[in-house]
Amino acid sequence: MDTLSNSLWAYMKDPEAFKRKLERRAEELFVTGYEVNPGNGLGMFLVATPTGQTYTVDALNETCTCPFQKSEVPLPCKHLQGLENLVVQMLDDLQAKAQLGYPGKAAGRMQQYHALETHWRETIGEVMQRQAEADAEGRDAQLLLHSDRDDREVREAGYVA
Repeated sequence: MDTLSNSLWAYMKDPEAFKRKLERRAEELFVTGYEVNPGNGLGMFLVATPTGQTYTVDALNETCTCPFQKSEVPLPCKHLQGLENLVVQMLDDLQAKAQLGYPGKAAGRMQQYHALETHWRETIGEVMQRQAEADAEGRDAQLLLHSDRDDREVREAGYVA
């Protein structure tokens, strides 16, 4: 007899409530102790949980190695949904700590900041290139990044971003 996972059961019981809770948890990754670092390869990020587990998030292919992503719930996990916000908050935190924190640690924090920022910018560049290719081919590609989606909506409304 097959049993439903807790996530799948909760999703089937009330999909909208489940989605709202998942989105809220995705927004709260940084404040609940999650960290992110560049992974090996373009679009790959290592998301570390407060309990010490690390999941590989592929922002370009929208995959994650967490157990939730392997479940049958038809939604991206909180790590995928919250990646952009986690990166932005982590960059802000690293920069603030480098500027205001202990001088002996400033160089290491700035090095970590620059590595993450560069990796993030390269990922955004690849997303934008894929979107441009999809637009040129007349297909509608799903946009992963909120910032890219917002820029596109401004362009489509007739404003130049």
